[in-house]
Amino acid sequence: MSDVAQFKEVFSRYPAGVVIVTTRAADGAAKGFTASSFTSVSAKPPLVLACLNLTAECYPTFKTAEKFAISILRPHHQELAELFAKRGAEKFIDGHFVDSHHGLPVVKDALATLICRKQDHFPGGDHVIIVGEVTQTLLGDPGHGMVHYERKFWGVGDSAA
Repeated sequence: MSDVAQFKEVFSRYPAGVVIVTTRAADGAAKGFTASSFTSVSAKPPLVLACLNLTAECYPTFKTAEKFAISILRPHHQELAELFAKRGAEKFIDGHFVDSHHGLPVVKDALATLICRKQDHFPGGDHVIIVGEVTQTLLGDPGHGMVHYERKFWGVGDSAA
């Protein structure tokens, strides 16, 4: 396929859940990115994947990270999701994150959080596919989730029927 714009347009029409993926650099600095390319891979063992652009500022940290966290976002996290999608932004705003007992920053009121040990990573064109084994799950209070659809964020949670 040679038409990148059309390829991107196709996927803008696919509603995808929104997460923030976080880790810590060797110096202890928190790093993270917004992802809508996130999914479960396996239940036994529990595996998930997230995709990260190779040009992302946090890519070098995630390339060597041994563990990471995935926070599943709610509609009121829209500004945080937008912030984590920007280059050069100060992302870890006071009040939005807490450290898990694994030392990883997580969104404090996420719908759910997955703590992962990196199992592997694979090239995926202009992205890297990061596979993690889930070592712990944290459930937040029930509520609505957030998806990215038609280049906008939307709240979801009501039945379609």
